[in-house]
Amino acid sequence: MLRAAEDLLISVSQFRTEVNEIKEQLAGIIRVALFDQCTSNPEARLARSIHKFNEAAPAVQIELSVEPPNVIETMVISGHLDIGIIALHRPSASLDYVPLYGEDMFLYCGNEHPLFDRSDADLNMDELRKFNYAGLSVNSPNLIVGQQLGFKRAAKVQSEQALAVLILSGRYLGYLPDHLARQFVDQKLMKKVLPSETQYRTRFAAVTRRQPAPTRITKLFMSVLSQQHDNPDHAETCSRLI
Repeated sequence: MLRAAEDLLISVSQFRTEVNEIKEQLAGIIRVALFDQCTSNPEARLARSIHKFNEAAPAVQIELSVEPPNVIETMVISGHLDIGIIALHRPSASLDYVPLYGEDMFLYCGNEHPLFDRSDADLNMDELRKFNYAGLSVNSPNLIVGQQLGFKRAAKVQSEQALAVLILSGRYLGYLPDHLARQFVDQKLMKKVLPSETQYRTRFAAVTRRQPAPTRITKLFMSVLSQQHDNPDHAETCSRLI
């Protein structure tokens, strides 16, 4: 009954969307989900994108949520979300991807960790592998890099905020984006560990499902995202979409 009710609600939402497609002014709801800490990333211009989108389509209601990346993919494919913003990793044939921005990932330890007072010059990868490692539980660049480097995962999380807590405990090594960790580094609560050998970069993309084709509302939001993130190859003019 619950599944049938959810399917009915999606059908009603799609019906409203199709009706709105006929109207001159865009109206309705757009459902967008993102993963974790984009607000502190200077490369991410999502807040500015929302500002521009609301100027262009003030009658459209935005539903914004934060979800794990695997949940975002599933919900976009099923139609429960219109747009997801996730790290580029193992693309799905059911989704279209528009690259937006990136972030630099570094390995960190807390100030109570045995490595905090050690110089990087005295460390090597073999020694790092002896310590407990905390990483994301979902399939992601974080998971793959941890496996490739041979770290012993002793704790797993679904968000970077939870990962930061484990690192701050002083019992785990873990990866965080530099823009999120900066506040803790400035307070001398964390430090990077062997950055020259452990750093990697993640790219983020906006995803939509391929079928059925995106609505005018979704196309407009994607256009604004592309324009704000300097991706003219995927941006369409807003005036053409309204």
